[in-house]
Amino acid sequence: MGELSGRIHSFESFGGVDGKGIRYVIFLQGCSGGCVFCHNADTWDMEGGTEFTVSEVMKKVESCKPYLTLSNGGVTVSGGEPLNQSMFVAELFRRCREIGINTAIDTSAYGTMSDIDLVSENLDLFLISVKHTTDVGHRQLTAFERRVAWDNIRHIDTKGIPMWIRFVVIPGLTDSEGVLRGLGEFVGSLSGVRRVELIPYHTLGAHKWRELGMENRLEGVPPAGDEHMDRAANIMRQYFSNVIVL
Repeated sequence: MGELSGRIHSFESFGGVDGKGIRYVIFLQGCSGGCVFCHNADTWDMEGGTEFTVSEVMKKVESCKPYLTLSNGGVTVSGGEPLNQSMFVAELFRRCREIGINTAIDTSAYGTMSDIDLVSENLDLFLISVKHTTDVGHRQLTAFERRVAWDNIRHIDTKGIPMWIRFVVIPGLTDSEGVLRGLGEFVGSLSGVRRVELIPYHTLGAHKWRELGMENRLEGVPPAGDEHMDRAANIMRQYFSNVIVL
């Protein structure tokens, strides 16, 4: 039996927003989440990307270890949806832990609880993207049910691993007071949340949808401006103090 390998879309050697310090970010290939506001739709194809073994990835990581360590940073696995390749991610995190490198996963929490258990074994931080706070809104924006993701997030919360919650503010779709208060109530019910990141919707990935020949269902929706973000942050701070606008 050969070494575990994973399908990888791309690498970023100097990430600054996907966890603490400077991050070596590994974007895995494959996602069935179908988020209509995704700016990396080219990661969806499960058969795309390039195959790398864990050892090949670790060579890249180790070459960056001096500045990762100096900045109190580490490795973040993103995507796509990393839970689709949980065995690969778990082994990568195990190898990172062996050499003292901090680990984080950027996920929508859309997978099985066994996938979550596997990647959690050597994990320091969950970055979790919450898509919407109502069943109807979630179905409009994604291809999976809100209940599945939220049940998984509650399962993650039992593990004692810190969580950062991420939420994209989309004018007319996720920025209403009701939606934001729903987010605040959900975050307030979780013991492991250390930070809430509000991310303004942008249209920078629209060209990828065109290049892939895919319908952009948010065509015409404007980017979130300062007024949207300030309002969202003010509401969220009524429920949680550490709210960051990215």
